Amino acid sequence: MNNDKINKETFKELGAYIGETIKAVRRVRGKSKADLAVLLRNEYDWITTIDLIAQIERDERKLSFEEFLDICDALGLSPEEMLACAKLAKHESENFS
Repeated sequence: MNNDKINKETFKELGAYIGETIKAVRRVRGKSKADLAVLLRNEYDWITTIDLIAQIERDERKLSFEEFLDICDALGLSPEEMLACAKLAKHESENFS
């Protein structure tokens, strides 16, 4: 099984934790929603707004795997690193709630 297939499966399994993970990573990287929206618009040809970023972070708008890859790249993380952060968020949610 190649990494892309593993990443896609993990991405689907962790869907509920992806938005909050993107938000946490964005904040740690010192980027605002506006910064991320502009970066995605200019570098990845997204049609995006601050509101769209907020919807993604609140898990009100689902991401495609390709969009997820763009966001990972924009925030300077590999998909594997972002998914590892999401796994940690899931673990903490399940064990410390």
